[in-house]
Amino acid sequence: MSRIPPVIALIGATAVGKTNLAIALARAIGGEIIGCDSRQVYRSLDIGTGKPSAAELDGVTHHMLDVAGPNEHYTAQQYIDTVRPLLASLQTQQIPAIITVGTGMYYEALIYGLLTAPAVDDETSVTARAHVAADSSAVYALIQQHDPASAARIASNDPARITRWLEVFLATGQPMEAFFSAPRTPLLPVTEFRLERPRPELYARINQRVTLMAQSGLLEEVKHAIEIGYDFERVKVVGYTELLPVLAGELPLEKGVEKIQLHSRRYAKRQCTWFRNRLGGEVLDLASENTAQLIAAILAHLKKTP
Repeated sequence: MSRIPPVIALIGATAVGKTNLAIALARAIGGEIIGCDSRQVYRSLDIGTGKPSAAELDGVTHHMLDVAGPNEHYTAQQYIDTVRPLLASLQTQQIPAIITVGTGMYYEALIYGLLTAPAVDDETSVTARAHVAADSSAVYALIQQHDPASAARIASNDPARITRWLEVFLATGQPMEAFFSAPRTPLLPVTEFRLERPRPELYARINQRVTLMAQSGLLEEVKHAIEIGYDFERVKVVGYTELLPVLAGELPLEKGVEKIQLHSRRYAKRQCTWFRNRLGGEVLDLASENTAQLIAAILAHLKKTP
């Protein structure tokens, strides 16, 4: 155990298999899991965010689930403020921490510190909002042209982040990525593994998982979440917003499920691009080996880690 690094990161897109591998690894090394997912932090959003059940965890401790509620804007800074003391506590107890990374922004903020783009004046902000309101797709095309890295992490239906990008571009003449691409020194020691699957296989897993979510009561979960205060019109969440027309009787459930599958595949593509462009780590192909082989490969790599 003395050769196991104190912090291990399993980085991968939605449905790639992070949680199952993390649970197996935690059992193998006596570790605890720390989630790094901007959706799983919210209480009562269980099925649609793919949270592991108590049965799946089977005694393995999993932190950073259910720490925020309806109408709470959970930030990267809040994540840092919670997780860094947790990591320190685990290190004191000599318990390895396994971070399952789905949200790159949270992870980068934790490991490298928060990066911020320049502030802009009110006039520029008003201009940017007007452009996005008039034709957000044209602005998004501008992001894709001038800043592919930012386009990979900004959804085409996210007006707030599209507006923020345009504000910075108008104010500085530089793309957002220019302020986030400087060489960085990790603030925390971490051993990274990037989990990958062939794209067709990943997409098939996403489609299957969404189908199982629907069969497990996702529509009822969306309805309950709205009843307790979540507003999926204002804060769009993949897996939930797509079912609002179904609840309104405007769309059949199967069509809503198809939309979730489509948006989840697009989200996974953005995740893969982000992780590939911004994060390192040993690449593990989850398609080629079973869990026991993957754990053996991880342990062999960890023993070689200085």
